[in-house]
Order: sequence, then structure tokens, then C-alpha cells
Amino acid sequence: MTDPYIGDFKKLSEVRQMLRNAYGGVAVSLKEDGKKVQQLIDEHIRSLNISNIMKFREITAQTFLSDIAKITKDKRAQTALIRNKAVQIISAKAHQNPVYYEKMKERIDALIREEKEKRMEEADYFNDYKKILQELLNEENERKKLGFSNMFEFAVYEELLKILKDKETSKTFTKKISEEIREETGLVGWKTKTSSEKRIGNIVYYIVSEIQNKKLLDNEDKKNELTERFIELAKRNL
Repeated sequence: MTDPYIGDFKKLSEVRQMLRNAYGGVAVSLKEDGKKVQQLIDEHIRSLNISNIMKFREITAQTFLSDIAKITKDKRAQTALIRNKAVQIISAKAHQNPVYYEKMKERIDALIREEKEKRMEEADYFNDYKKILQELLNEENERKKLGFSNMFEFAVYEELLKILKDKETSKTFTKKISEEIREETGLVGWKTKTSSEKRIGNIVYYIVSEIQNKKLLDNEDKKNELTERFIELAKRNL
């Protein structure tokens, strides 16, 4: 005789599969999706009259690496999951720090090309994608290690470093820009105020003009381009 609960637990398994599929979904932040899926699981368990419900375990990108082994034992599938998650994070966060995430995208794209041409063993692709994903997940640690308090500073630093090729100079002027615009960006509604954008623009342009670099000196177009870019980064990250 068929156990009457088999069908129910099959449905529960399908719900749990939704949880697994969330890792390969579009969103990078899975906090809200995780709560909804957990709620579905909890409601179904209650319908089976099972009283002990596990405490909600928040699903985040950070849990991904520790959980994929539970999702599948297949190495190729694990490699694909890690690769897809890295691509999703880059896509979702590229607007916050364009230069940094473009560098990460170039590394991913190079690996994908190599993978298609099968230049390495499967385990090597897994480890290389894993390394990139870990760097993406530890982006905040990298930012703090550089001494930056927020994503805006990290993004400005990456933009300056791309031009100046000098870490210390890039850090110095990043900090100066951040400190000088702090008062204006602390105002309520500054992002929609033309007067605030103008003041921030003047501050940034003046500081950029102080940088002694041949790519910027007497290059008004480049200085204006950087100024506009930094204003946009401030709106996105502050």
C-alpha cells in the first residue's frame, strides 16, 4: 500500500527545489525570496501536522558556496552554478562600481571562452570560477582593506586608478573628494536638487583639476567627464 504521505513529501521536495533554483535566479540578494520560499515550506509542513519547524535560515549570496555541494554532487553542475552566480553578481552590481566589476567581467569572460575550448581540466574551471566568486562575495572586505567606508569611495578609487595607475595618489584624491562633498550629500533630498548637483560638481571638478597627470592636465573634456561620472556614482551609492 502506498504511504499517503509520499505525495505530500514529494510536493515538499518540489518546494525545496524552488529554494535551490533561487540560487540560479536573476536576483543577487535572495533575502526576500528566501523568506517567501521558507514560508511556503513552513505552511506545507504545518498542513502535514508536523509541529517542529526549522528556524528560518536566511538565504544570501554568502551561503551559496557552502550549499552547492548539497544541491548537486556533479562537478560540472557545481561549476555552472558558481559561474552563473558570479555573472549575476557582476550584472547586478556593475552600476555601483563600473571599473571594478568590468575587470571581474573580463576575467569571467576569459574563463568562459577557455571553458568552451576545453583548455583545462573540469576541476580547474571549478576552482577558478570559485576564486572569482569568493572575491565578489568578499568585495566589502577588499573595500575596507583599502580604507574606504562605502561603495562610492571604492568606485571613485577604481576610476582614478584606471587613469593614474598609482594607488596612493588615487586613494588620496578619492578621500579628498569624499570628504569635501560629504556635507552636501548629507542634505535631505540632495539627489533631486539642481543646486546640490551643481555644488558637488564644482567641488569635484576643482579637486580633479589638482591632479598632476598628463591625461588630465589641460584636458577639460576628461575632467568634465570624470566630474559627471563621480556625481552619478554619488547618486547611486550615497
